Amino acid sequence: MRNRIACSAQTLTQLQPDMIHSVVGGQVYKLGKQYFAESRVQILEAGASSVTAEVSGTFGVYSQTIKLRSGVLSTKCSCPSNEKPFCRHCVAVLLQHYDGMADDQEPTDESDHLATPVVVSSGQEQSNGGHSTSSDFNFRDVTVFVDWLESCVTKLGQAEALPALPKLPGGAVRDWSIAIDSLHRQFLKNEETHSETQASLEAAQEQIVRLTQDLEEARHDAKNAQAASEELKAEIHKYQASLADSDRVGQERDGLAQQLKGVREELEKKGAELGGLSEALTTLSKSLP
Repeated sequence: MRNRIACSAQTLTQLQPDMIHSVVGGQVYKLGKQYFAESRVQILEAGASSVTAEVSGTFGVYSQTIKLRSGVLSTKCSCPSNEKPFCRHCVAVLLQHYDGMADDQEPTDESDHLATPVVVSSGQEQSNGGHSTSSDFNFRDVTVFVDWLESCVTKLGQAEALPALPKLPGGAVRDWSIAIDSLHRQFLKNEETHSETQASLEAAQEQIVRLTQDLEEARHDAKNAQAASEELKAEIHKYQASLADSDRVGQERDGLAQQLKGVREELEKKGAELGGLSEALTTLSKSLP
């Protein structure tokens, strides 16, 4: 968090505790004083017009840089606090710095004791009857912001863009509008990513259903193929048995053929013998008177 404050003091040590209290208010000053009293402040570098430090806060250690130049007190802290005009951590640092260096730099005249820091808008001093006034934003900026915010209410959290950012000068109000617009853009981006993820998930589910159906069909076809294979095996066994019977019949046929051949040879032999006997009988019959 960065802030700028118009200040008539010449050195940081001229910022006395009661002056700091009058600027930041009771609650912020009380917390800063408590941090100072609990020795949470560690000064890293210190001088008459600048100081850098670290403060142990509630949720971690925060870094501070405080400078006083040309009548402007600049404070910068790494904490997320929105305390104005500056946070409790910077209060603690200023108190620590005053406590450590006030003895070395005594005021030279009474006017130094009256130096009072005053908050101004965007680091600019505004005249008001010879005195500086303080404001981080004006009524017109707030009105423009509220009008813009009202036009955004129905669109926040919906899948549609917000109206164009209002034309505002740099400052807290413009930062608010930019922050809201940025958050809504991030929401739209997340919503788009969610929609794409949902569509991808639905497509994947449909593909799983199709694959499941294809798997069931494949299982059914495999079952039918297995049944057909069993039938084919049975037919093969039957044909193999028939071939075995054919081989046996062929062997028996060959055996009978061999037997027939032997019988035929025997008959031919007997026929030859009968022919010789017939010729002998014929000769014998001719020799008889």
